[in-house]
Amino acid sequence: MSSSLDIKFFLWFLLIIQVTPLNTRTFLDDDGCEIVQCPLEILGPVPHLKECLSTINGLTVYPGDPNYYESIKIFNCRYSYYPVVIIYVTNILDIQLSIYCANTLKIPVTARSGGHSFEEYGNGGRNGVMVIDVKEFNQ
Repeated sequence: MSSSLDIKFFLWFLLIIQVTPLNTRTFLDDDGCEIVQCPLEILGPVPHLKECLSTINGLTVYPGDPNYYESIKIFNCRYSYYPVVIIYVTNILDIQLSIYCANTLKIPVTARSGGHSFEEYGNGGRNGVMVIDVKEFNQ
């Protein structure tokens, strides 16, 4: 009886090994969402955007920055969008300059105030959007 149980266990073990490749690990964030690398196609306008936004008073966060993934905190794992920049504006001039740069470089813009959208509209609702976050806005 024990040997037939050992054989069944061994066969199940072999089946699991064959079905689960070792190179497909999934890493999860604190909320259980899969951590996915930012798509490279959104990085095209970043050098010109950094130059255009260089006089912004608020914090600007780009893909590759240490706090980028925290800035795009995803609340619904089914939708994950990656903005080209997140700007934490502090005054009206920051907003005006952000919109001017987005218009000049033909980058879509979305405003975020909290970011708790079921379909991630706070991150633009699609990849490559400029997110203007107003939580630091004080005017």
